[in-house]
Amino acid sequence: MLDLGVQHSSLVPSDVDCISVFTSRSALQRFQAEHDLPATGELRAPLAATHEDLVLRHLCEALLPAIEQPQSANELWVDHVSLALLARLTALHGTDARAMAQLRGGLAPWQERRAKEMMMSSIDGRIGLESLAAECRLSRSHFARAFKISTGMSPLRWLSAQRIERAKHMLRETDLPLDQIANSCGFADASHLTRTFQQAKGMTPGAWRRLCRF
Repeated sequence: MLDLGVQHSSLVPSDVDCISVFTSRSALQRFQAEHDLPATGELRAPLAATHEDLVLRHLCEALLPAIEQPQSANELWVDHVSLALLARLTALHGTDARAMAQLRGGLAPWQERRAKEMMMSSIDGRIGLESLAAECRLSRSHFARAFKISTGMSPLRWLSAQRIERAKHMLRETDLPLDQIANSCGFADASHLTRTFQQAKGMTPGAWRRLCRF
């Protein structure tokens, strides 16, 4: 983290790739309003002009695939990481930092049903929290937390589970190649399907297909 109110210089002895992430004051204010929090005031880099926050670093690194391949980026994933960044900044790095209060209530049945319908109709993840929350008449942050209370999973994890279930059905009932199944289930490609499937089921899609047909 760099305090832009202080002049900085650095010496880099070799080639380096650098990604700079900025958040606007309006984005922070909107996030804080969604959580009924007062404005944090100025953001600050504690203890030194340059400060490393490993949580922020890992969150930013998690966005690398979306930056490198924006055409196949999962909008829900980007939204969740963005909200996590704003939560970290609000809780720890404002001059009047405040942690968020824990939400207790979940979604109403009609809200949960409508959100799931919308996500299944856009199984490739090209629908963001903004649209889902608006349909449920909630803020983005309120919707994301209420959905998890109602389902036990974040919208992103719920959608990923639905993709896996659809892939399992197609693996079991069809002879389609992995790339076609991946495309039908909202994965970027066959390797994306394989990685996600193996993480969820402990085996590759090909091994699972052979096992279920044994």
